[in-house]
Amino acid sequence: MGENAKELLEVDYISDDIHVLKLEANGKMFFKQPKSVKCDRNVYPMTVKQSGCAGYTVTAKGAKYLLELVKNKPLDVAVDSLVFEDFLHFKDYKIVQLSPGICVQDFVLHPDNPFESSLQEGRDRVHGNQRKFSILEKIKNEFGRVKIKMFGKQVPFK
Repeated sequence: MGENAKELLEVDYISDDIHVLKLEANGKMFFKQPKSVKCDRNVYPMTVKQSGCAGYTVTAKGAKYLLELVKNKPLDVAVDSLVFEDFLHFKDYKIVQLSPGICVQDFVLHPDNPFESSLQEGRDRVHGNQRKFSILEKIKNEFGRVKIKMFGKQVPFK
């Protein structure tokens, strides 16, 4: 856990219209429209898909919103995929990234020698259930990946 983690886990610093606060320093994003919060941190609206998310807080409003979206629907994909990918384009759904992040997965800190994952078997099972993309969607996703790789900035960890 990063500096001031205990204080930053008290999410009284985010506005009432936020559904999810991503706490993890993982991946690249576009840092636009920063809002300064406590402990020399900022929050930024998330505008690009993030997969494999480990550290986040769902607000009470977010929990109600997400439960309403999935009510009476079969969940055949990972919840993180829904929260950070599939629902991201909804206009009334707001996710923000804390930066610098206060948690980070071991494989980000130690890519050459990460901890063994106890979740890998489940990930492998879920991967087979993921929705298959059309050729047009694959091309669009690839352009998005290139754009993020070229112009996105790494979320720092502190």
